[in-house]
Amino acid sequence: MGDFIREARLVRGPRRPLGRHYHEEYALAVVHSGESDAWAFGGRRRVAEGDIVLVPPFLPHACNPDPGPAWSYSLFMLAPPWVESTLAWARAPEGILTARAPRREPRTPLAAGPETLVRDSLALLAAAAAAVVPGGAVPGIRGDAAADPGLLAAKSLMESRPWRKLTLDELAEASGLSKYRFIAAFKAAFGLSPHAYLLNERVNRAKRLLADGVKPAEAALECGFCDQSHLSRVCSRLSGSTPKEAAKARPQADVGARRPS
Repeated sequence: MGDFIREARLVRGPRRPLGRHYHEEYALAVVHSGESDAWAFGGRRRVAEGDIVLVPPFLPHACNPDPGPAWSYSLFMLAPPWVESTLAWARAPEGILTARAPRREPRTPLAAGPETLVRDSLALLAAAAAAVVPGGAVPGIRGDAAADPGLLAAKSLMESRPWRKLTLDELAEASGLSKYRFIAAFKAAFGLSPHAYLLNERVNRAKRLLADGVKPAEAALECGFCDQSHLSRVCSRLSGSTPKEAAKARPQADVGARRPS
């Protein structure tokens, strides 16, 4: 499997919702069965069997599968530089992209092979984006440059030391706002509450440590969690897998992505 695929797994079974979260990679999902209400910062849309979905790095999103037919999809976490180079994008798209798989495509999960399925799916997504935006240009997501400097200061504090037990008072002070105004303003700017953003930073840092061979219990403590079980619960609630499972296919080099600017 190409090293641009940092994780490949088949998701199926219990239809549990996934809370608002983000990844450092592109998340590519090929839906095999079922339907879901998908949320991404900026809007909602329906996702159903035969849909191909691409979520850009650092874009908050969530998923709430419907009851009824079995919910299953193939999920690939892809290296951002490879995706953008392959599709000739200067930067990430502004939101999630969707396309429909041709009916001739096999519905059996991973039947075409991971690399073939990824490349074919990206080609369909690129064609769909080009049809919406003349010339195939993909507008960049709202970056940090558009946010209030005080909010950026608080966000930077969380990103630089996610393991530290930062208080709401400290973050509000860094932003120059009252506690209550800070919470609302932060969520409006970045799509997540300050607490949810900090948890995501901790989970993603833990994944990087595990990819480098750090033991799960040690990674949990180093990222500000009470213990390994606490880390696993949070990660499973947000992304549907434990950090150890998600880190298995991650290469040790080039694990990060560019934050939107």
